[in-house]
Amino acid sequence: MKRQTAMQGPVYVMVPESPPEPAEGCDVCDALVRQRREAQARGDRSAVSDCNVELAAHTKQRKPRRRE
Repeated sequence: MKRQTAMQGPVYVMVPESPPEPAEGCDVCDALVRQRREAQARGDRSAVSDCNVELAAHTKQRKPRRRE
């Protein structure tokens, strides 16, 4: 029986998506962007990812304000 010493076949890694963009004039988005920037500065990729998930979810559920 031949011993396997490596994975079979190539491993494909997807190109990461661009980080979500904040909604203009939104205090929550601004806070999440600030937290993301701080996490990037300290090298905390997990926190960066968490901020991206929250920001994406927030911008999807946020309803645009009507300007009068």
